[in-house]
Amino acid sequence: MKLHIAFEKKFIKAGFLGFVFAFVMLLATLAATYFRLNSLAILAAIVFIISVLGIALYLRYLLQNVECSACQMKCITSKDPRSNNWIAKCTKCSQTWNLGIGLKSPTDSS
Repeated sequence: MKLHIAFEKKFIKAGFLGFVFAFVMLLATLAATYFRLNSLAILAAIVFIISVLGIALYLRYLLQNVECSACQMKCITSKDPRSNNWIAKCTKCSQTWNLGIGLKSPTDSS
């Protein structure tokens, strides 16, 4: 099982940027509420909820659409119960990729 480095970086970057945006919108909601700007607070709360749901859906989309680094075909993703990490298996070349997402640290073993 090889480590899929490109996917891990892309997933972490998208998750981090989404979290930062959602956090900024939460702060905007709290600030608007504090200054009694009710319509702005409602708008910021709606954007916050949409951003949290949007980033969750986008991360799920990334997880379900992994591309094989060897042959560029779509992989089937699943959670490995032994290592507690997400893995992807290529349908064409049968290569198994460790996506680097899970509770244990990823190891590169061929």
